[in-house]
Amino acid sequence: MRSQGFHDYVREKIIEQAVQATGGRVELRDLDFHLSNLTANAYGLVIHGTESDPNTPLLSIDHIYLDLKLVSLISP
Repeated sequence: MRSQGFHDYVREKIIEQAVQATGGRVELRDLDFHLSNLTANAYGLVIHGTESDPNTPLLSIDHIYLDLKLVSLISP
C-alpha cells in the first residue's frame, strides 16, 4: 500500500470524487497520503467550472488537509 501505484490510485480517486461533486475539471499537483491515520495533504488543487474566462479557475488552493474514509468495494 506504499507503492507509487497505490499513491496514484488514491490521488485519482480524490480527483474523481471532486469532479463528481463539482461537475468541473479538477487538477491536483501532488498528494502526501498517510495510511496510518487515513489523512492526506493535497497540494495545487485547482477546480475549473463553467466560468467565462478559462484561465481563471473557480477554485485554487495551494494546500489542503483531508480526512479520508474507507468505502467497501463489496456490496452486501
